[in-house]
Amino acid sequence: NQDHNYCMSTFRRSAINTAACFIVAQTSLDTDCGGSSFWQSREAQFIGAGSAYDTLTVLTTWTRSCADPAACERCVQDASWLMMRARDVLLPVNIDNERAGLLLLRRSAEVSVAAITASARHALDCLMPKHLSSERRKFNEELLKLPLQVGRVCDRGNCTEECGLSMFDQIISNDEASALVEHAEFTLEKHQATNHPQPYVDLHVSAR
Repeated sequence: NQDHNYCMSTFRRSAINTAACFIVAQTSLDTDCGGSSFWQSREAQFIGAGSAYDTLTVLTTWTRSCADPAACERCVQDASWLMMRARDVLLPVNIDNERAGLLLLRRSAEVSVAAITASARHALDCLMPKHLSSERRKFNEELLKLPLQVGRVCDRGNCTEECGLSMFDQIISNDEASALVEHAEFTLEKHQATNHPQPYVDLHVSAR
């Protein structure tokens, strides 16, 4: 569909993870909460401005100042609305709001994931590298051989007490999976052509 094609195009141009495109749901809202005028609001300018202005906090603050707070609250919990607001500033790219747009795209994926029910879950022990400061950017067998300890490290330090593997059915089609692999192979080939001393592609390299 149009939203999916846009998302794939944006991620390919930005050279970041295309997987998020496959979990953005279609909107069922009867309002667009002002649409692209969101970017003219005072609150929108603070997305990604620092640790005190995380995306969810900024969006929540914005809902209180918009014309219809209840409707706007529904909008900021809708994956497609978030993706469309990201689209406003990413195609074509608005340099001033590019980082904020990418953060909204990420939030769109997070909202979608939260609404998906896993078909199966398997509990696993929570493990983390024993020496975090010296064990960065390991790959393949080197990564598998890292010494581990019980525990976990999470974004902003907010961890749940459970670790595990979740299985989701019909999240992406075979064609979408093939497109994701094709993009990954293209990124790897492009990176290795630079003769960079680190031949593998991780999130840092892919984001360039």
